Amino acid sequence: METKPVEPLCVSDDGLWSLTVALNDESYECLTCRVAHTFLLELIGWTPEQALVSVFSRHYYKFA
Repeated sequence: METKPVEPLCVSDDGLWSLTVALNDESYECLTCRVAHTFLLELIGWTPEQALVSVFSRHYYKFA
């Protein structure tokens, strides 16, 4: 099975994580899937707001 991003990880207009991927295997050419915000939040460990603060800050922040 192969997974490729279709759209990059970003913060949507409603303030949620957004990611679209394509799944490929031998039985199906391509299946496009949206990854759930709650799954991405658990995987990344930061809310979109925390990530944006960190990106635009000169200091390293560790969020609990």
